[in-house]
Amino acid sequence: MVDSSLLDRVGNVFSLAGKLGRAFHQEHQEQRRQIDPTGWNRRAPTFSEFYDAMLDLRDAIQNPLDGFSPVAGPLLEVARLAKGLRNAMQQPDGRTWAAYQDFYPQLNSILKTAGERSRKLLRRNGWTIRSRSWTNILRPTSRI
Repeated sequence: MVDSSLLDRVGNVFSLAGKLGRAFHQEHQEQRRQIDPTGWNRRAPTFSEFYDAMLDLRDAIQNPLDGFSPVAGPLLEVARLAKGLRNAMQQPDGRTWAAYQDFYPQLNSILKTAGERSRKLLRRNGWTIRSRSWTNILRPTSRI
């Protein structure tokens, strides 16, 4: 059975990924005419937190507990995307051309799939979803 600590960590990863996806998309929309090469500096702290949280889930992703596989798959996709993003932003051209903005469609697509699968997993494990946001959504249902 999946415990609340793991679900909290997964929720944190999805929350941070969603925050990045929305921010990347917004910047992409705003910078159609001129690229802000310093934009990554605003996103780097959140990305670092997100990347570290992904690393914290490495064992759960690679060796998922019973019933966790539907969420481990999208988490693995998010981890691969995070690695690609990190690699792109370590290149001088990645920063100059704000390459991180190119990652928002994939990130948002994976999050949509992961969110649907996660909600199903949470319900199967006796958790009630209080909101669509990952912020404060986990509340254990009463158990007999």
